[in-house]
Amino acid sequence: MDTNLTTNNKRSANDGNDNQDNTNNVKRTRDAGAIIGRQGKNIQMLRSKYKTIIQVPDQDGPERILTIAGELEPCLECLTDALATMAENQKLRQDASELRALVHTSPKK
Repeated sequence: MDTNLTTNNKRSANDGNDNQDNTNNVKRTRDAGAIIGRQGKNIQMLRSKYKTIIQVPDQDGPERILTIAGELEPCLECLTDALATMAENQKLRQDASELRALVHTSPKK
């Protein structure tokens, strides 16, 4: 069984590198849009600031999967920034956001 698959059945960015950690978060499409930003500026900034691989692929339906891959500390810091962006976006709306986290850590060999 391949342990490098994310919840959308695509191979994760770590591809067997045992020092990599993945964090998959399911977000509503509009929250994902805030994280991506206009013309992708927010997600580009997060990628360069934290040196992580960040993906938010298109999905059918109201949810998107945010995948952050890299070293643990930068992944957590990147996720913190992404959550702050979601919180700012939430202040502009009256409805609730939902976040579900799936954390994958490669076993040490």
